[in-house]
Amino acid sequence: MLGWIRASVEQDIMGLGSLEPGEDGRGRWSNWDGSAEERLERADARYRTTGTLWNVFATDTPRGMHLYSAERSRREAAGIDPDAHVDHSFEGIWDAEGNVIEPHGDEIVV
Repeated sequence: MLGWIRASVEQDIMGLGSLEPGEDGRGRWSNWDGSAEERLERADARYRTTGTLWNVFATDTPRGMHLYSAERSRREAAGIDPDAHVDHSFEGIWDAEGNVIEPHGDEIVV
């Protein structure tokens, strides 16, 4: 899995980022800049320090979104439902602002 993440970041298919505290104390999204190696080292350092998955997120990139859109279009043109694999069981866990509303919802997501 780590090799796939490394290859995806190096090929600019996937970015890395995290939630950082904003002025109001709520998490604010931060997309990381720098070389693939610098971002991977940052992810490694954060994960080793905190031991939590919530501090490092995979993010989209223009190249990755182009590949995603092209594959989605290919499936639609072939008559394949591109969302058939999506698990919608997480609906109702968050409110409109992204707060967890389901009891133990944060545990369900993990």
